[in-house]
Amino acid sequence: MAKKKLILVLGVVAAAVAVAATFLPQLVTHVSLSGRTSLDLTATGWWLEAVDPEAPGTKRPGQGSLNGLAPVVAALLLLLGGLRGARGPVVAGTAFLGGYLLTLGLQAFNSNGTTPGLGFWLAVGAFLIGFAACLASYAGSEQAQGQTVEPEVPMIDTKGGDMPF
Repeated sequence: MAKKKLILVLGVVAAAVAVAATFLPQLVTHVSLSGRTSLDLTATGWWLEAVDPEAPGTKRPGQGSLNGLAPVVAALLLLLGGLRGARGPVVAGTAFLGGYLLTLGLQAFNSNGTTPGLGFWLAVGAFLIGFAACLASYAGSEQAQGQTVEPEVPMIDTKGGDMPF
């Protein structure tokens, strides 16, 4: 029972952190033209915002973004697995979040001046919490301890004794 409670707590926390991360800056890019910074772009999971650094306080609302859907799907899987204490949805949600982070990380750590924002690091934290939930779901299982579980099947006497049928 304690194992299911641990999976529940970790799954719910990972889901909440993953969803919260979509509303914070995930990628920040400084676009330069002719050697001077001309635009600062901030991307969250739901919108892209442009700011002119030479005129502070002037935000140009950008295009809507659906990058936040992937962490929300991962959060739903983590929440489902946490509420049911089931291993499958927890592993699937964590893997989904890991794939999202890989994609986002490839954009964040390139040479064009893009840096990861707070939302990216919160998503990394959600992934690590989800991974802990995965480990908790495997802890204490018989297969995790190296034991095999024999199925209950009737055995046939091959020594020539009395057969049950």
